[in-house]
Amino acid sequence: MKQTPLNQTHRDLGARMVDFGGWDMPVQYSGVIEEHVAVRQAAGLFDVSHMGEVEVTGPNALAFIQHLTINDAAKLVDGQIQYSALCYPEGGVVDDVTLYRFNESRYLFCVNASNTDKDFAWMQKVLADSAITDVTLTNRSDEFAQLALQGPKAETILTALTDVPLADINAVVKFAFISVGVWWLIFLMPLMLVVRETKSETAEKGGTIRAAYWALKETFLKVRSYRNVFLFLVAYWFYIGGLFTVIFMAVNFGQRLGFSSQDLVKALLITNFVGFPATLGYGYIGHHFGPRNSIFLGLAVYIGVVCWAVFLVDVSQFYAMSITIGMVQGGVQGMSRSLFAGLIPAHQSGKFFGFYNMLTKFAHVLGPVLVGIVAYFSDEPKYILVAVLPMFVIGALMLTRVDGTLADSDAEAKPGGQIV
Repeated sequence: MKQTPLNQTHRDLGARMVDFGGWDMPVQYSGVIEEHVAVRQAAGLFDVSHMGEVEVTGPNALAFIQHLTINDAAKLVDGQIQYSALCYPEGGVVDDVTLYRFNESRYLFCVNASNTDKDFAWMQKVLADSAITDVTLTNRSDEFAQLALQGPKAETILTALTDVPLADINAVVKFAFISVGVWWLIFLMPLMLVVRETKSETAEKGGTIRAAYWALKETFLKVRSYRNVFLFLVAYWFYIGGLFTVIFMAVNFGQRLGFSSQDLVKALLITNFVGFPATLGYGYIGHHFGPRNSIFLGLAVYIGVVCWAVFLVDVSQFYAMSITIGMVQGGVQGMSRSLFAGLIPAHQSGKFFGFYNMLTKFAHVLGPVLVGIVAYFSDEPKYILVAVLPMFVIGALMLTRVDGTLADSDAEAKPGGQIV
């Protein structure tokens, strides 16, 4: 039987050895239950040196892996691992594997021990049958030994054995969530303590859900009768959708460019902490130049950012982009609400802002669709954000048709207010 480099160590420690797929492997030490509890409550160390390792190197390593496996290896950045599988063209699984990325020209497959020779032969056949060149496959199974540490205390144990700040990674993420929570709490307190909401005594006829849909239809018809409001909401749906897509895709964008998790979390923190003072400053701009012109300024910045993304090359530029977005992100949203408030009839602000909030939710739809289309036709991550460029442009063009100096409060009494 084959033996791992730690075989004698297992025997010296009193392990119970068994034949596992042709390997002389330890199956247990003190007992199944005791070891199970130890792994669930602390950690357990497993010798998995019998697993197979196949290295893929060369300029076209990624292209070959994309052709070979079922998962999207292009999502990986250096140091990341991906679960995937090798499949036959006519259906059926050759083996499930884990894929390690070292850099853009070096990857490593970890395959099941009993399938090492079969998997390596299959990879060689797929490479030979393809038109992909400049790829080298090497079976390095005899050169590797593996230990797997699993359990809730695994991180604590490993931290003492490595210079990599394992705990810092989670600490940064926890700090990000806690800071956001505190941030929201601070700004929620004035709303809870100062603002008083009057309760309506009007009873709705029929079921609650039916009444809600009826009120939505009624509000939509009213919105149609206010030209400025309607045009603004169309413009808002486009550009706010682009704004949210930039926010949501920023992390994925950074990952595809190979930035580390720490870099991405730092960028998110930068955006949020820059956002608060920048929003106050944006309020000053809105006061002096009007909310509509302030929105135009923000949209111009976003258009510049998504074009800039094509030429992004290092993490310092990513940080600069985060600062730039943070300076206008909250301002555009705040000025949009301000402009909308000035366009709607004051006595129906509740219904109109309810419709506004609902439209905001639906604005999340178009951006991801455009990004998905671009990602489907191109593997270049820098083009992802450019997909939302039309949303900002169309939104800005539609906004030019909105008269920011004219409130629609009395539109019902004006002829020509209905849009047809």
